[in-house]
Amino acid sequence: MASAQQWVMLVNSSGGEIIGTSQQAFSNSSASGNTAVVAGVVGRRYAVVSGLVTNNSTSAEMLVNFQSGSTAISATHMLATGGGGWALTPALGAYHFVTSAGSDLNVNLSDTGSVGIDLVYYELDA
Repeated sequence: MASAQQWVMLVNSSGGEIIGTSQQAFSNSSASGNTAVVAGVVGRRYAVVSGLVTNNSTSAEMLVNFQSGSTAISATHMLATGGGGWALTPALGAYHFVTSAGSDLNVNLSDTGSVGIDLVYYELDA
């Protein structure tokens, strides 16, 4: 099924309006350390509004966080072995975290294993 794009208004923490286009991304990451979920683009930022992260490994718990390049932009969450998950639920007009301009949106895993990631984000002007 094709993903639809739409214009929405987000409000940042200082009350300013941000306009962007919705996008979807997914990753099946397995390497420890950083893996790019969305490659950075000069002059653009990514604001994540919802998603699901699932530990598909049957042998290891996983510590997971999101990073803008190499800088953490989310808390670290422990996902239980064999299906432990982290749901990023949407909130009207808000986002969970945002990258800095031009930076990759990375997922950082504490160990090797299979982690599934599905995200909805907005591509914003810098």
